[in-house]
Amino acid sequence: MKTVSIRKQGGAAIMTIPPDILKSLDAGVGSQLVLNVQDGVFTATPIKAVSRKHYKLADLLSQCDKNSPINSEMAAWDIMAPVGSELL
Repeated sequence: MKTVSIRKQGGAAIMTIPPDILKSLDAGVGSQLVLNVQDGVFTATPIKAVSRKHYKLADLLSQCDKNSPINSEMAAWDIMAPVGSELL
């Protein structure tokens, strides 16, 4: 069991969580916690982050309708001559 102190910082009360406790909770700086007090016992439970799916550009482009009006308008940009100091 570890003991920590509550200190004041600005208008807030701050409690430092030791690194080994954070690691055992699979939490860290920026993690969100659910705070609860029941029968005089304070608990802080980390909210598990929902993993976000990663997409590859080729997969996203394969879902596009190549005959849509937006795609034909975008194709016109490919053949336009530079009008300013764009890098080619």
